[in-house]
Amino acid sequence: MGPTCLMARAVVPATVLFVLNAVSGFAQDAARTPAPAHLDYVDGTATLEREGQAETAAPGMPFVPGDRLQTTRGRVEVLFPDGSALAIDEFTTVSCRITR
Repeated sequence: MGPTCLMARAVVPATVLFVLNAVSGFAQDAARTPAPAHLDYVDGTATLEREGQAETAAPGMPFVPGDRLQTTRGRVEVLFPDGSALAIDEFTTVSCRITR
């Protein structure tokens, strides 16, 4: 009985270590993936449409491929991961697409 218990104790820490290393690897991958573009500033009336659902645009909302941003009496600024920004004035529609 003694050797079996010792063997079980040796296996459990190795399994826990493997799980922690895997979680750490996922966290590192997430840290390397830049955050998506997002609405940095919203003034007035703007709508963000995603997957056919429209909602009032608000600062902090992500702006991802497939989204459509429309302003009426408002202005929006979209901030991109590289630090560039897009200022959108009133009565404008912008779609987010990936081009290669």
